[in-house]
Amino acid sequence: MSKKTLLTLFFCVVAAVFAAMLVNIGINKPNASAPIGSYLFEKSNEKGTEISKIVLEIKGLKITLHYQDKFWRVTEADDYFADLLAVNNLVQSINNAKIEIAAEEKNFAEPAQSIKIKTYAGEELLDDVTIGKKQNNFYYAKKANNPNVYLVSGDFDLPKKLQYWLQHPLISLESKNIESLVQISASGKQFAFNPYRKDIFYDINNNKVDIKDLTNQFSWLSYKNVKRTANFLSQDEKPQKTIILKIATGLIYDLRLYKISENYWLTVKISADKLPTKAVAAYVKDSAVFYNDWLFEIDNKVGNFLSSYQIR
Repeated sequence: MSKKTLLTLFFCVVAAVFAAMLVNIGINKPNASAPIGSYLFEKSNEKGTEISKIVLEIKGLKITLHYQDKFWRVTEADDYFADLLAVNNLVQSINNAKIEIAAEEKNFAEPAQSIKIKTYAGEELLDDVTIGKKQNNFYYAKKANNPNVYLVSGDFDLPKKLQYWLQHPLISLESKNIESLVQISASGKQFAFNPYRKDIFYDINNNKVDIKDLTNQFSWLSYKNVKRTANFLSQDEKPQKTIILKIATGLIYDLRLYKISENYWLTVKISADKLPTKAVAAYVKDSAVFYNDWLFEIDNKVGNFLSSYQIR
């Protein structure tokens, strides 16, 4: 067999192996009309900062993110503030996703597993894209009114619960920074003080009390949903318990725990003591918008604990 024949056979084998690899990951030979290398969200990429709304449909969950008063908000949570990191990651993926190669429809995804993403500038629909399953470091994707399926770059492993699109945490406090804690319920008032900033608490009779189980709840207090107080909480509704936390800096958290239809909700108001520092006064002013007039649904286990906890 001649050298020329051997080389021809070698290249034929290589081509066959490469074709088999493409078949294994469900890729077709790109057609001439496929915009390989272009941005998946083409119009969104062109508009950039004009994007004002993003609508997501993820496993039956609808999330509407809209930009209002210099904040991203979640329509389905009474326009509460969206988690900045989650929104930034999504916008970055929208801006950077590129079409890598054409693919087969059969490998796309089951409809229930796909993610629909619509972007808007005002009321103008910019892009309507459906993201399918992940294949290695790429995702299957297709555009509305376009029969082609593509493998695209980007990170579309998006949060699949409403709470993960909301700004968190509700409260994050180190126990040693809590100067005093007051509980008010039907059974009366209970006090705990931390005078030496050593995470050692005393009751009103100057006896040591171990309240770590309680203070640990405030190290990272999360929530599942949020409503505007005026839209959800009756004026006649009475809290099951009030918890007032005073921080060493002079910051004060006033928490009211409600049980509504078997679920626990919290209102949180922040204020400062009589002589706050400029930093604390500024924090109260800037942060009040995230707390005042909002009602937060917390996990029922946490709600049960807070409701029944006694300082001993």
